[in-house]
Amino acid sequence: MTNNREFANGTFEAGMPWQVEPVNTIFAVYVVIVVTIGVIGNSVTVYIIATVAELRKTSNFLVASLAVADAMCMLTSIPTAYSRYRFPEYFLKHEEFCKLAFFMSLFPVLVSIQHLQVIAVNRYMIITKPRYIYRRYWGRRGIAIILGCVWIHSAVLVCLPLVGFGDVGYVEEIGGCGFLANGTNLSWWVRTLLLLSAIESCGVVSPLFFVLALLKIRKVTSRIAGSVQQEVAANAASLRMRGSRRGEIAVTKMLVLTFVCFTVCYSPYIILHSVSAGSSADGAVVASLLVFAFSSGAWNPFIYAGMNKHFRRALCQ
Repeated sequence: MTNNREFANGTFEAGMPWQVEPVNTIFAVYVVIVVTIGVIGNSVTVYIIATVAELRKTSNFLVASLAVADAMCMLTSIPTAYSRYRFPEYFLKHEEFCKLAFFMSLFPVLVSIQHLQVIAVNRYMIITKPRYIYRRYWGRRGIAIILGCVWIHSAVLVCLPLVGFGDVGYVEEIGGCGFLANGTNLSWWVRTLLLLSAIESCGVVSPLFFVLALLKIRKVTSRIAGSVQQEVAANAASLRMRGSRRGEIAVTKMLVLTFVCFTVCYSPYIILHSVSAGSSADGAVVASLLVFAFSSGAWNPFIYAGMNKHFRRALCQ
C-alpha cells in the first residue's frame, strides 16, 4: 500500500502514477542527503569566515550572510517542497499551514537572490573603484546596513500575503501553495512585485555587474602581466598590492561561479514552470526540479573550497 494521492472532488485518492514507494524512498533519501550537505557546508562556511583572520574581511560578511540564507533554505524550503508534494492533502485542509509553507519556501530563496545581487555590485566596486571610494560605502557599517535592508526587504515582500495583501492557498496546477487564481487584485500585484524583484536581481543586476567586473578583470590581468614583465625588480609594497588585487580577482571569479551554479540549478524548474503554465505537470518531475533548484546553496561551500586557498586550508585543518 502507498501513501499516494490524487486530487478529485476535494479529496485525494490513491492512484497517481508517479507516487510509488520506490520513487518516494529515493526522493526522500536524496532530500536528506542534500539537506545534510547544505546545512553542514554552509555552517562551516560561516564558522571559517568568523574565525580565520585572512577571511575576516567586510566583503566576506556578504558571503557569510549568504551562507546563513542557504542553510535556512536547506532547513525550510527543501523539506517544505518535498512535503507539499508528498502530503498534498495536509496543505489543502490546513490553510494557515499552507500560508506558513509559502513563507518558509520563499523567504530564504528571496534572501539568497538579493544577496547575489548585492555581491555582484560589491565585486564590481572592489575591482573597478579605488580603495578609498570602496571603503567609504562598503565598510563594516555600510555592509551591516545593506545586509539589514536585504533581510528586512525580503521578509516584508514575502509577508505581504500573510497579512492580507493577496490570497495564498493550495494550487492544484503547481501541486503546492501559491497565489490563488480567483484571489483579489492584490494577489496579482504582490505576485508581480515578487516576480519583478527576482527578475531584477537574477536577470538584470547580478549578471550585469558580474559581467562588468569580469571585463575589468580581463583588462587588469593584462596590465598586471605586462607590469610584471617590465618591472622584475619591483619593491615589496608594489608586489603586495598586486597580490591583493589578484586575490580579489580570484574571489570575484569564485562568486561568479556561485551565481552560475544558482542559475543552472533554477533554470530547469523555471523552464518547466513556464512551459506547463496553466496545466498540471507530473508531480515527481516538478518536485524533483524544485528541490534541485533549492539545493543550489548546498554546492556553494564546495566552490569556496575549490577556488579559495584560505578557505581550503582552514577546511583541511
